[in-house]
Amino acid sequence: MKYYQIDHQLDTEEVGLNIYPQTDGLTGDSTFHSKNSYSIFTHHNLPEKFEPLEQIKLANSAKQTDFISTALISGNGFILSEKVKGILEQHRLVNHRFYKIPLVHRQRALDHYYWFQMYHPAQDYINFKKSVFQLRRLRRVIKDEIRFDSIDDYWEHRKYYGPGKLFRAKEIHLHPGSYDFLYIGVGKAIFLISEKLKMKMQESGVTGYK
Repeated sequence: MKYYQIDHQLDTEEVGLNIYPQTDGLTGDSTFHSKNSYSIFTHHNLPEKFEPLEQIKLANSAKQTDFISTALISGNGFILSEKVKGILEQHRLVNHRFYKIPLVHRQRALDHYYWFQMYHPAQDYINFKKSVFQLRRLRRVIKDEIRFDSIDDYWEHRKYYGPGKLFRAKEIHLHPGSYDFLYIGVGKAIFLISEKLKMKMQESGVTGYK
């Protein structure tokens, strides 16, 4: 199965020129450090539920799209429209939840958006024996063509290298029948979609992604 890396569009007519991200802060009651704060999301959790008290504000010059870029939520995921949520629910997704979140644009409420949070610590969909990694320090390759037997073997090797030295995926292979939307979280978070999902999103006119 063929996969494609997916990310937000930046500085385009579709999402808005000369801005990144599309969001521009919060409005409403301050809930920082509470269970109602957007800071509840991390790369290592999947909360049971989330009931935000604050609205996420889109910049005035931002365009309303199906994928909306933000720096306000730090977890593994995306702000998505209800339209994209419906498409994703017809496909096989890595361990995840959808959380309804309120957005506002030019003082108009946007009620049909969700935070799509993904969490799959085992990452057992990666075929480590076929995948290839590099050990890098910034842009310099220290060691090339590295292979591991499993995710546990990866972490066992990782503990011998200090800060600044990171494994980066050079070539990723997935086991047959893997997900349509997933992420690779070894070395660097990379979000992937299957060709099947890519085609469906194109047919449906989904906006805001590349």
